[in-house]
Amino acid sequence: MSDIVEWDKIIMDELGSEESFSRIDAEILDRARRMYVHVYEWCSTVTEDRRALCSEFYSLWDSVIEMLVRYRLVKSLRVGKVDEQSVDGTLMNDTARVIKVFRDAVLRGLRSSDLKLLCRVKKRFAKNGLVLEPNSLTILSLRDALLLTVLEFVEPIVVPEKTL
Repeated sequence: MSDIVEWDKIIMDELGSEESFSRIDAEILDRARRMYVHVYEWCSTVTEDRRALCSEFYSLWDSVIEMLVRYRLVKSLRVGKVDEQSVDGTLMNDTARVIKVFRDAVLRGLRSSDLKLLCRVKKRFAKNGLVLEPNSLTILSLRDALLLTVLEFVEPIVVPEKTL
């Protein structure tokens, strides 16, 4: 029962604060998983009475987790950097970075009309049998540029804001 209270507190803290984040650590996720497994075991001896209750629990639990992640993501985009110690901190920060790179690439990136971007290589990697060295330039699809930017292999070339 204390696990349910903990999740209730996390959700209420998130909804109650516009400017800060609850820290979600591995222990909280472990307890949530144990509770889920406990209910799963209870539901494994399915009777007709339990079937509807178990189905409702799984549906509700999935919705709560998905809404919490979505809310934290929107909040992270509005507030800024999330504590990396939180289990989802890296996800939130990387997602914010992808959105910034996308915005910069579309608005100020050196790109073709079919959204192929000119990028500077930061780390050595191979693509389509070609080895790309640091400081070389390459043209990438928007999708590849976003992915490789988050992985810190490339950075799109953008026109500085002050020159626009």
